[in-house]
Amino acid sequence: MLLDILSLLCRLFVGFIFIYASYDKIINPQDFAPFVAQYEIAPLWTVNWGSAVFAWTEFTVSILLITGWQIRPASFLASLMLVFFTGLMIYAGITGAGFDCGCFPGDAGHPAGYDAALRDAIFLIPALLVFFRPGERFSIDAMRTRKHKKDIWVLDLKDF
Repeated sequence: MLLDILSLLCRLFVGFIFIYASYDKIINPQDFAPFVAQYEIAPLWTVNWGSAVFAWTEFTVSILLITGWQIRPASFLASLMLVFFTGLMIYAGITGAGFDCGCFPGDAGHPAGYDAALRDAIFLIPALLVFFRPGERFSIDAMRTRKHKKDIWVLDLKDF
């Protein structure tokens, strides 16, 4: 039960981080694309559609995590994205990039570099916990599993 609550809290934490990170990228894709282009890791012709797909993927993963639907695939994608972000921030630190990472909305600025890599690595911990221990309660997945268990009669020692 305690692990289920911890898994839920981690799911919500990562989910809301991803919603916060994605909503401005979806609303203003023209503002996010230049951030993607400044890393110079993808051909320029892929930047516009790639940044849009990326923002919508972040948003979709966040909704799946918050609702608890397809927890394992969603936490796997979240973990992959966070590993990618961490690597990208390390790359930015090595190259001495002095620009905003484009990770979160606002004019406060979130510089790309080692501090951002550490932040993303810390965000990776709860995402991995959810992947390895998705929780058995407090999710759509759990409700669907319980429903199907009621439909199928299985002899269990607990029944006696």
